Amino acid sequence: MKVFSKRNNMTLNTLKINEVSKTLNIRVLNAFTVYAQNNIIDWGTITDIEEVMTELGIEYEIPTFKMQNDNNILRLRKYYTDMTRIQWYEIYDFIEKSLYVAKSKELEKNYNRIMEEEGSLYRIVNGLVVPIINDEEIESIQNASSTKYDSVNNHIEKALVLLQKRQNPDYENSIKESISAVESLCSIITGIDGKNNTLGYTLDLIEEKGIHIHTALKEAFKKIYGYASDEKGIRHAGAIENGAKREDAIYMLVSCSAFVNYLIEKCEGKCN
Repeated sequence: MKVFSKRNNMTLNTLKINEVSKTLNIRVLNAFTVYAQNNIIDWGTITDIEEVMTELGIEYEIPTFKMQNDNNILRLRKYYTDMTRIQWYEIYDFIEKSLYVAKSKELEKNYNRIMEEEGSLYRIVNGLVVPIINDEEIESIQNASSTKYDSVNNHIEKALVLLQKRQNPDYENSIKESISAVESLCSIITGIDGKNNTLGYTLDLIEEKGIHIHTALKEAFKKIYGYASDEKGIRHAGAIENGAKREDAIYMLVSCSAFVNYLIEKCEGKCN
């Protein structure tokens, strides 16, 4: 079984979304402990047992195992909650290993719920932990938050903070901040106060600065802006049915960051 860290070539110096909260570790262990205490787990073949159980560090019996041994539980909790000695990705390895032996959709659902509530940028798909945002998108967000324009940077940073608030993520305001980053940049490029003009208007004026944006791309972004700004859009409190979702906020953050970077590259040598 090639687990998360090996599949993604994780090392001590891997620059990825490399943060895991201690509460995520504890909640994952709680979910597994409850499941293992109430379900007999079929460990499958000898090979499966030796490979998975040895890596988990749990004593086992063949062919079935019920994790009611307090020592096993204590060993697991001691290992996976010691944030000073384990690497951030090890809890994801544990998730994959435990799902491999439990083969439980119920446990997988619980893990995904915990990961979402804890602000993890990973989810489980078919027993594997996968990123919901990739390296290229991360780099795009980082670049958009470190431009030479403070107002643009601030909006992107706020969007990310609001998205990642563990206790109470604010997806609607995260979307607002993402779009405000594009508005701010367009106002800077055109020299027009964005407070009194729409993004669509400033996008049309950008060509006067010698910056050509393909019509289809420009219209597409106007429609995205419209999603957030029309009378039923995200900028009108409570107007979105069922509220904005995490995936909406991530999509807007990634899209707006990419567009900011695109405009800055287009603007090179032509803008202040």
